[in-house]
Amino acid sequence: MAAAPLNNLMQVWGARHSETPPPFSSKQHLHQVIDSAQIGGVPWQSFSANYSAKVTDTDLEQAPWKLKSYDVWFCDPLLVLRSQLGNPDFKGEMDLADALAQDPALHGSVFCPIILGSDKTTVSVATGQTDYYPLYMSNGLIHNNVQRAHRNGLTLIAFLSIPKTDAEHRNSDEFRHFQHHLFHESLRYIFETVRPYMNTPDIVRFAEGHFHRVVYGMGPYIADYPEQALLACIVQGWCARCTANFKNLDGPDGGRRTQELTQTLKGVLGQKALWDDYGIVSEAQPFTQFFPRADIHELIAPDLLHQLIKGTFKDHLVTWVVEYIEVTYPPAKAAKIIADIDRHIAAVPPFPGLRRFPEGRGFKQWTGDDSKALMKVYLPAIAGHVPAEMVKTMHYFLEFCYLANNDDDGGAVEGRDVLGEVLLARKPNFEVTSIPLHAEGLAIHYNIPALPNLISLFLYEQAHPDLEIPLVDIPIEDCPAPSGRIRVYPSAVATFYAPSNISGIGGMFRERIRAVSSWHGGPARYDFSDEPCPETGMWVVEKDRSEDGKLVMH
Repeated sequence: MAAAPLNNLMQVWGARHSETPPPFSSKQHLHQVIDSAQIGGVPWQSFSANYSAKVTDTDLEQAPWKLKSYDVWFCDPLLVLRSQLGNPDFKGEMDLADALAQDPALHGSVFCPIILGSDKTTVSVATGQTDYYPLYMSNGLIHNNVQRAHRNGLTLIAFLSIPKTDAEHRNSDEFRHFQHHLFHESLRYIFETVRPYMNTPDIVRFAEGHFHRVVYGMGPYIADYPEQALLACIVQGWCARCTANFKNLDGPDGGRRTQELTQTLKGVLGQKALWDDYGIVSEAQPFTQFFPRADIHELIAPDLLHQLIKGTFKDHLVTWVVEYIEVTYPPAKAAKIIADIDRHIAAVPPFPGLRRFPEGRGFKQWTGDDSKALMKVYLPAIAGHVPAEMVKTMHYFLEFCYLANNDDDGGAVEGRDVLGEVLLARKPNFEVTSIPLHAEGLAIHYNIPALPNLISLFLYEQAHPDLEIPLVDIPIEDCPAPSGRIRVYPSAVATFYAPSNISGIGGMFRERIRAVSSWHGGPARYDFSDEPCPETGMWVVEKDRSEDGKLVMH
């Protein structure tokens, strides 16, 4: 709004509401209020770093990077942590634990791990291949679902500097040492405000409105492998957590790598021996060396996106499958098989949580979301086209990815009551006189020796709905023994919430499950298999068809 109409609006406001003055006296007053607002709460600040050793005349031509100034922009991490811990949106979604029981002076304080992550990023859109080095921070008190939900539980706190030189000097020892030193000294400087409160409690108001004594400590640092090598001050190819030789990482000679061990080795070995025998960059020192209770070799955590999802799945397994097909079959047949895999991927029906790939897996630029979406549909697409061992490899890898990404923090679907029920058939299988009516007989009849124990565990679970320990850890003798008649029903109808194009308006879906030798006088119907596919690990169901052979949706 222009200045004149805004001033007129304030005058009209004052004339019509004489008992209540307008919120702003003029346009200038409004702009002053806007400019005084604290956006984000924590201001950005910066410092500059320079090469501090002597610069020779030769360096002016061969090492111009020694003359440059390197700017680092950052937010005070102490203020950011206080803001995160006091965010009212996190009320009820934080876990508090006493800090460092071995130190009586800290009893009753909350220990807050600082979670860090960094990764060099190249932005090519509208920036001309600009490189950025962002540093992110979270804390270990908020739940995983908060960190993943873009609710300010993860904060960008710094842009680190990226020193550059020409290709001739890029791999020189001097430039490499400067890169290490600049990186670690920058991190040390950034977290200098937090260090006093790693031994002395900080008084912080938390999300629920109460004040707590907080002790901070360096927590996991999430990074891909090149970043891990930089953080741990090791030679590329060596492990950041153990001293096993890079030529045999699974060998028996490797021990745990620690900062204390590194300092001891530096005191007795020369630079060449440290490099060749232990993979240690002797001139560098991890930033965690200057903070209490912090050992970078213990804190390094893998980057699931780069090392697991894009690295192992996309760069190795998918490439492995394609290369196997191309090496094993003639070019024409190999192309036909790969095209069939793409057709299977493209045939995935619309469903929540599943992404469709109309052209298969043949897109040029893969993002992390592309890889994660393809992982959900890739396994059944390759089954039958590659050996069973390769399918099993993919199956076990995907199961590991599920476990690595599994989030135990559950919750109801917002704005909707999620209900489900299972209705059994109206009559049990009384007409089949050969089916036993007791647990032991059913175990023999269906060749399920563990059936009586499974029934006992089920009864125990029903009697203890608030069970806090895994059901498999309950001693079987503590469970009620099944007694009386057990009826076997030939079919059931399960109704559950599954929003999709094929569900009703409310997102509910109904599925009929049958295990009968004859369905409505017709052939046998078994809508499930006795066990999952041994190769893919997926359960196999049969399509439901009407008498005229058309697919039926219940």
